[in-house]
Amino acid sequence: MPLRKSQDDIELEKLVKQNKESFERAFKKNFESQEATLITIINACRHAQHNKMTSNQIFWNAAGFISLSSYDLKVLGRELTFADNEWSRIYFSRQVCHLIYELIKDLFEILGNEFKQHINKLPEQDLTNSTLNGIRKKLNSFKSEHINHLKKVRNFASAHRDQDVLSQFEVIESISWTDTINLLTKFDRIMNSIGQLIQEIITYSSENMDRNQSR
Repeated sequence: MPLRKSQDDIELEKLVKQNKESFERAFKKNFESQEATLITIINACRHAQHNKMTSNQIFWNAAGFISLSSYDLKVLGRELTFADNEWSRIYFSRQVCHLIYELIKDLFEILGNEFKQHINKLPEQDLTNSTLNGIRKKLNSFKSEHINHLKKVRNFASAHRDQDVLSQFEVIESISWTDTINLLTKFDRIMNSIGQLIQEIITYSSENMDRNQSR
């Protein structure tokens, strides 16, 4: 039985074919930028660890986690976007759902109490906490809307595979290529907002250290 292709899938397929070269360039540019950023972050993490700069180590670690996770998502997103048959699209859709499911839990932990304790050492804590609370609210909203679907895909057709192949295939048939790309795009926006906040926090932390050293 062939996998069904929705009208939305057909329209998206046309769009990808028409704009493949520009999409490829955008992915390539993004990968190059994120690869350079990751090297900078890893070096900063090692520096903070070596010098026992606890707050900076927490912040740079969060930055590294977000950056590496975002990179992984974009690799899957590229493969998902350019997959040229339904089975490949569903395969990469399953991997996207699996990764996002795991990241939701990880993000709440990364941005949890320890992270907030170090934010509260900064003069800009009120503004930063307000922004962080707004991001956590968006993440909670995303979780509420999508967690059941993500969990079902993960448990039946990705991280764990139901040994009843008909149950597994029932989940596979429920996966939409277009919906998964939209889901990935929506989650990536949240990831980007977290990354931007952490960049601001690192800047605040560095400025605060400079002020303390100059006294």
